[in-house]
Amino acid sequence: MTRGGVLLAVALTLVMAPATAAGQVAAQPDLMFVSRGGDVLTGDDLYNDDGVGQQRNVVVDQRVSLTLRIENEGDQPAEFVVRGSVPGAGFAVKYFYEGVDIASELESEGYPLSVPGGSFEKVKVVVRVSDPPFGAEQDVLITASSGTARDAVRITVTNVSTTG
Repeated sequence: MTRGGVLLAVALTLVMAPATAAGQVAAQPDLMFVSRGGDVLTGDDLYNDDGVGQQRNVVVDQRVSLTLRIENEGDQPAEFVVRGSVPGAGFAVKYFYEGVDIASELESEGYPLSVPGGSFEKVKVVVRVSDPPFGAEQDVLITASSGTARDAVRITVTNVSTTG
């Protein structure tokens, strides 16, 4: 394409989930944080294993609660193994699925979560501060995988509590 005698090049990249037998779309986890109203805050349709571009920064005085949405972008049911990083000193992270605390599984071998094709499940993530110094930060990385398909989101929590 030319404009005013200058040649313009347009590059277009199309990313699609890999197809499986008979045109089925393979399982692909898509992690994102959503608001109480269900609006996507970060992470929708972005896929990587380090949370880059899928990060939520929060400032917390005592605790913060976020909803993690684990979507299956494929059209067949899949089991995703969901993992969460272990928090550092002065921070505690809890994960709740259907009201059950699954933190110990997420922070060790991972929690197996079955997600129907084209659907999602939600996990409540609660980060508490106990006695880190003012301004201390904690990164929480959450990943989901099924075979070679992976995705991740990251929360960076900054403590603003002065009570310890």
